[in-house]
Amino acid sequence: MPSVTYEQQLLAHLAQHPWQTTEEIHKNVKMPLIATNNTVHSLLRAGLIERYEYDRTIVSGLPCKPLLDPRFVRLD
Repeated sequence: MPSVTYEQQLLAHLAQHPWQTTEEIHKNVKMPLIATNNTVHSLLRAGLIERYEYDRTIVSGLPCKPLLDPRFVRLD
């Protein structure tokens, strides 16, 4: 049986909890912080997740456009 990659773990987690900070992902998915950061950036480059800023907090999540609140700013 093939092992589950960090990318698969993170995407599965975000499917259940769509918008989280990197620290929340690190804590909830239980992967090393450097792996969390690398995985988030890899998925961002692939276009599988998006990143937004809320006040000074950066959140990442699935690109399903749930953040229609004007307080969220897309980071491009």
